[in-house]
Amino acid sequence: MHCYRHLHSAGRQARRINGVNRYPTQGQIMKYARKLLLLALAGSLIPAYVCAAQLGDKPELTLEAAKQAAAAAEAAVGVVDDGGHLIYFARLDRVASGMADAAIMKARTAANYGLPTRTLEDAVAQGHVSYLNLPGVLPLEGGLPVSAGGRVIGAIGVAGAQSSEDDAAIARAGLAAFAR
Repeated sequence: MHCYRHLHSAGRQARRINGVNRYPTQGQIMKYARKLLLLALAGSLIPAYVCAAQLGDKPELTLEAAKQAAAAAEAAVGVVDDGGHLIYFARLDRVASGMADAAIMKARTAANYGLPTRTLEDAVAQGHVSYLNLPGVLPLEGGLPVSAGGRVIGAIGVAGAQSSEDDAAIARAGLAAFAR
């Protein structure tokens, strides 16, 4: 009996260290579970409310608008969204196949950096060759960003016309088509 009492009191001592229970009681577990459940519910509702409050109307380029912008082009034309992802591409049969990549890269450059590619071409011509090290840059005239509400929503890139000035003129005509 003495032995049993010693073991029993040792067990109680093992659970209590410095006056604090090492093992929670059932009541403490239930309180913790209720708090955890309330936090989980609140956590699942609050982000939905906050996200709904932060969402807005983001203007975007449509496929139909991209087709209209590229319709009259006598070159390779690429239209990308604000992330540089291709929305539409068209190339006339007589345009060299390599111009397809150039048109798309001009559009991506304009969309990703929010600048006409002519601006980057001029900077490189003035000796700022570090622009050539930027990821995904093709600093040749013919890429223009498309903006709405002060934000870049995409870009148009043109390559394969008779000259880079013609590329730029076709891109400006395409940009005007977006404004309609």
